Order: sequence, then structure tokens, then C-alpha cells
Amino acid sequence: MVAKAEFEGRTVIVTGAGGGLGSAIVELLADRGARVVGCDQSEEALASPRLASRHVFDLLDRASVETAVKTVLDRDGVPDILINNAGWTRAETLGALTADRIEHELDLNLTGVMTFADPIGVATAGGTTPYGAFFGGVQVGYEHHFASRLMLGVELDMSFAGAEDLAQVLSYRATEAGTANQQLEYLASLRGRVGYDFGRWTPFLTGGIAWASVRSS
Repeated sequence: MVAKAEFEGRTVIVTGAGGGLGSAIVELLADRGARVVGCDQSEEALASPRLASRHVFDLLDRASVETAVKTVLDRDGVPDILINNAGWTRAETLGALTADRIEHELDLNLTGVMTFADPIGVATAGGTTPYGAFFGGVQVGYEHHFASRLMLGVELDMSFAGAEDLAQVLSYRATEAGTANQQLEYLASLRGRVGYDFGRWTPFLTGGIAWASVRSS
């Protein structure tokens, strides 16, 4: 007996939805009540009537993937589940592999997949994040000019992540056991400086250490 309520009301994205395994996944999820969004390289591959929405793009074309992410989220909303089914391998023996073939498979099965999956994963966390944005910080320092015109100084600065929704999130992953993310609490650096006082100008060199506080949950 099919448990139709198992995925009732849930939106599931399936990449490679037109292939043999992809078609079977679409049928299974649709039978269990899911609203299935299919993604593949052509409209012909997405002919299944079980699909609620269809998106055509090529995982090897980064611009195409980035456009597809925005289109999927705008048209179908944030999904409950993403199934990265699309992939391909020539299954050669090691002796038959070339650098170009290896690069092609990595571009498709790793880079292309993550270009699509990462922003979808962030969206499922409940918002978007301007990675690397900060809204505030503090800097303090001191320098001393000696009679010889030598200048020595020290400076400390700290920057804090923005208050926007998920602005602190560095990475987000959904797994069968739940979700995991890393959040940036602050960045800091401690630097020394040495220079020479020419009167109106004091050129200097600076160097030091930097560190960050990251929280995992």
C-alpha cells in the first residue's frame, strides 16, 4: 500500500529527472504525494505528466545553472527536498582516462552539482545570506615616534557579522539526520608596524596574525 501522505504538500526538486533512475524517482515521489520539480538538459527529457514544474539547464554551463537557481526559487519557491540525481561517467579503465576526461567529469559531477545545490541549501535554511558582509567593527592602535625618526606601532581590529537573517552563516548542509551549519561570530587581526618619519609623511610596513571565531551547530 502506497503511503501517499508521506510527502503530501512537499516540494521535491529532482535533477536528471528525465533519465532512467530520475524517471523512477519522479514516479515514486509523485505516488507519495510530492509536488515534483524536474530538471534536465532538454524539454523532451521532461515530458513526464507527473512533473508539476520543469526547468532546462546544463550543469556544465555555470551561467545556465546560476540562472536556473533563481528561476526555480522564483517560480516554485523553496523546496523541502533536493535530490541531486544528475551525473555521468564514461566508466573507462584507468589506462584510458585522460586529464580532459577527468576534468569533464569533475565539472559535471562536482562543480556543477555544488553550483546548483549550495544556494538551494541556503534557501532551505529560511533566508539568504550576503557572505562576507559586515555591519560593524572596531579598531584600536598605538604608535611611537623615536628621536631617530623610527616609528613602531601596534593595532588590533575586530569585525562582526551583520544582523540580517543568516548573515553569519558560512555553510549549511541538510542530511538525513538533520541540518548542520557553521556560523561566523567575528574576525580579528593583531598587527605590528614599523616605519620612518620623513616629517609630513611616515611610510610603514605592517604584518601580524588574524583569527576568527566560528560556531558549528
